[in-house]
Order: sequence, then structure tokens, then C-alpha cells
Amino acid sequence: MKLITITFLLSLFISCGHELPIAKIEFDKIEKTEVEDYYKLYFHSDIELVKLIGEDFNSPMIKCFLDKKKTIIKDDFVNNTAIYFKSVSDFKQLSKLDSGYIYSAETFFSNPKDNSNKGLTTKDYDNLKQLINKLGCVQCVVTAVTYLNTKSRYISESMCIPKEKLLEVIP
Repeated sequence: MKLITITFLLSLFISCGHELPIAKIEFDKIEKTEVEDYYKLYFHSDIELVKLIGEDFNSPMIKCFLDKKKTIIKDDFVNNTAIYFKSVSDFKQLSKLDSGYIYSAETFFSNPKDNSNKGLTTKDYDNLKQLINKLGCVQCVVTAVTYLNTKSRYISESMCIPKEKLLEVIP
């Protein structure tokens, strides 16, 4: 019994210390979907994200913050009150190329001040367009938290969605 306990604790200690490679992700395109207020985001990565994140983390997603930051850090995920753009559920791997992996994600804009999950109002969209117009691009990352929601969070490098591409698809 002691051997099992020691082995378990040792494997837990070793697994907590390994660093995952940081994915480089790049925007490909964005399209409206048939569902109102939802958009399909296509991007590619130099790393196979589903395999990398799926083993140790819960619900990998795309998240974009609509401010002027160039780098998204762990603190950005705590107490954020600005409108943001995120995936509805896990993203999907579409294909593998010599240069990396192609993914898609169903995405939408969300206002954390409104807990109803009804989507944005017309006024929110007007404010959103003004906000996006001030940006050169919208910064996004692939992110996920470990199981049991400990403080461990995976964050890829930031990708840039050009403001013109977002403005083409939002109402």
C-alpha cells in the first residue's frame, strides 16, 4: 500500500512540473453561421492542439479580448468585465498540413456583465463596432484550465484577427 501511495504521489509531483510547448496560432478566416450571432473562426497552429491540451486540460477554447493589449496573460482571465469573443465549445481539428494543423471553432461575442447568455443587444453591437474600429486587430489565444479547475492555465501565443475581417461579419 505504501508503494502505491508513493508511486502515485511521485507521478503527481512529476506531472505537475512539465511545461507544455506554447503553440503559435494564426488567423485564417471568419464566417457567419446559420445560427444568429454565431461565427465560424478558422485558424492554424504549429502544434497539434487537441492532442496537446486534451490530455491534461478541460474544455480548450479560443478567447479574444477586445482591448489594446498585445499579449494575453493569465491575469486577463480573472474579473474581466469587457465584451469578449470566445468559442462556444471545443474547437475541431480539420486537417493536418506539412506546416501545421487547421482548426475551426464556433464563436460568439459575450458580455460578462449580462449573465443571461442571450447574446449582445443592438446597443452592445454598436459599442462593439466602435471598440473594434479603435483596434488594429483583436488578440486571441487558445486556452484551457486543468481538470478540477486548479490555477493551472494553458495559453498559446496570441493571434491577431484583423479588425476589417470582424467588421465584415458582425451585424
